[in-house]
Amino acid sequence: MKKYMFVLLFLTTFLTFLSSDIYDDFCTFKVQLYNTQDKTIANSLITGWEMKCAKMKLTEEEKLTLNNFLVLEKISVINGSKKQIYKLLKEQNEKCEKFIKNKKRVLLNKWFLLSFGDIKSRYASYVSWLNAYDESKIARQCYQEALKKDSSFTLCYISNALYLFFAPAIAGGSYEGALKELNTAVSCAKNNNEKYLALIFRSQVHYRMGEPKEYQEDLKNASTLIEGEAFTEHILHLNSKENKVFFE
Repeated sequence: MKKYMFVLLFLTTFLTFLSSDIYDDFCTFKVQLYNTQDKTIANSLITGWEMKCAKMKLTEEEKLTLNNFLVLEKISVINGSKKQIYKLLKEQNEKCEKFIKNKKRVLLNKWFLLSFGDIKSRYASYVSWLNAYDESKIARQCYQEALKKDSSFTLCYISNALYLFFAPAIAGGSYEGALKELNTAVSCAKNNNEKYLALIFRSQVHYRMGEPKEYQEDLKNASTLIEGEAFTEHILHLNSKENKVFFE
């Protein structure tokens, strides 16, 4: 019953979509999607978002940005093979490459840069090691350019932290570097949704660093920010029972 109440809350919130900032709305949607454990419902919510976006008057850049974010959420919930996921990422990457052709990166919107960086980052996991280096490099450049445009861009700090979390030391990666980015993400958060995301990601870095007090405190604080949330309990289960962090 709890999960269906959460879906009802989502649908009610969605009625305000057209009158508020599209990217803030997507952040809200992302939090709600994390708290929808039923994949059938999650897929329905994604489809609903796609339909709503298709009816909106958006620029080409905005449409592509939102499609990037939706593809990233879609591959997180589908029961697809690596081949299917690779196909989705490859197609979206090609659309982005076509869009930015002959465009200066400095003129691109910070949200597009973030979404393109995230596509590149995920795509890098499905290509050869040589191509993976090039794709990851572009992802990092996108994040850095977005942060130049907005030094308080919480979601970009989160993505940059994930880059550092997974990157080898030779490429500048480290848990300490990721934690630093997430500390900034938490302090820059402009609303509960952004802070919630920053805290749950930071909790997992604390977990991997063997810092139980900080890890538990982050999850506790996150759980108080969103009414009806249950994802922190799922994270605790993954950590304690399977020794996994939720984004690995």
